[in-house]
Amino acid sequence: MSRIQNRSSCRFMTFIGLFVSLFTNSFAFNDPTKELKPIPKKLVVLTFDDCNKSDRTFVADIIKQHGFGATFYVTEGLGFLNNKAYYTTWEEIRELHDMGFEIGNHTKAHRDVRSLTKQQLHASLDHIDLRCAQLGIPKPVTFCYPGFSHNLQAVEVLDENNYLFARRGVSPEYGDGGRGGPGPAYDPKLDHPLLVPTTWYSGPDSGFEDMKWAVSLAKDGKIAVLCFHGVPALEHPWVNTEQQDFIRYMKYLKQSGCTVISMRELTRYVDPSKRPEDPYAITRTRASLPLKRAQNAKANHALKDAARLGNIEDVKQHLEAGTDVNAKDDDGNTPLDWAVGGNHKETAVLLRKHGGKTGEELKAEGK
Repeated sequence: MSRIQNRSSCRFMTFIGLFVSLFTNSFAFNDPTKELKPIPKKLVVLTFDDCNKSDRTFVADIIKQHGFGATFYVTEGLGFLNNKAYYTTWEEIRELHDMGFEIGNHTKAHRDVRSLTKQQLHASLDHIDLRCAQLGIPKPVTFCYPGFSHNLQAVEVLDENNYLFARRGVSPEYGDGGRGGPGPAYDPKLDHPLLVPTTWYSGPDSGFEDMKWAVSLAKDGKIAVLCFHGVPALEHPWVNTEQQDFIRYMKYLKQSGCTVISMRELTRYVDPSKRPEDPYAITRTRASLPLKRAQNAKANHALKDAARLGNIEDVKQHLEAGTDVNAKDDDGNTPLDWAVGGNHKETAVLLRKHGGKTGEELKAEGK
């Protein structure tokens, strides 16, 4: 009888701990009396998905050395429960929390949320919440959609669970071949906080130049949201990042003067209670833009092509979408160089109005 009472008492105390964690953590990061900071230029959100072993054995120390914030999205799906050579342990996840990093929810089993009922998704979220509570990790307040898939029902469930922000992928605005690529910048004035777009995710098909392009969008109130998987991704090579490349990426963020934060730290700059009535309005608008992008969605290359051809309407739309007006190709040429070289005077004037410069001008400025 006493053992039954002890088990009941243990379950009750776990529930109380989870409730207290939920209340205090949600209030701490969404205090309505807190004054928001202006969104600085080069504000970058750094995120890591799927509990890859390298999160603790390699990544955490690198980003800690740079003084960056970051979010690690936790799931017990994929190979987490059985393959500890490739995935972290819960003790290592607790260590990431102790290092000051955010632990976010990535669902219990990493299933496509579109395949789950509301009740199933609630239960999947609760499972990770409970595991965090058992280890003294605060209840997650941000979420990442497994496989980047999402729908309105999932947004509603996250709202019911008091999530502040949730990160999606790069589509439908940008094509996604599943091997890394660019996406739209997060615009808090337009994007729903539970559908924050990924501005770039690392993979074999998308490297340093695309990462720089993504960071260049972090201006005029917009924020660059970066996503990594394993460094290396031992079980999923299609989203792999080599360690030397990761070191280069982080060094660039530091030397460029970026402010690098976790998802939950967005509450310093963004009020997540302010949101559009239609969560998907902006994604439909962006996706409908008739931009001629390269097959791998490298928008800066597509802008170069539009400038080279003198297609002024496409150039306008790329600039309105936030494409870097001074993105250089492998030879150091900018869109303005291509417009001038093709004798497309109107296009060159338009690029100049948006701050466009030649490669030689940028070189003289040390850029």
